[in-house]
Amino acid sequence: MPAQTTIEFDLETAQAVIREAGYAGLRQVSCKQNMGRIVLCGSVPSFYMKQLAQTLVQRCFRKAIPVDNQLQVECTLSTELEIVGPGATGSTDSGRSV
Repeated sequence: MPAQTTIEFDLETAQAVIREAGYAGLRQVSCKQNMGRIVLCGSVPSFYMKQLAQTLVQRCFRKAIPVDNQLQVECTLSTELEIVGPGATGSTDSGRSV
């Protein structure tokens, strides 16, 4: 049976890439290592931020290291308003008179 190759990576580098991206929504993201994978842990305000964190780490290591994205999306009313804008809370009445 061939020996498995272990890819070396620095968790500090992965964490720095996420931190230096400058998105407030990524502040709660941390990186861990488990069985040769980078595991993303924490919470983010949207599925976009979840995917962004994963993409940043994959690009950092040129996709050579598997990423296990365990980030939890915790969308609140304030983050919904940031994402879709005010007035888009599901109401069909825009508040304008015709």
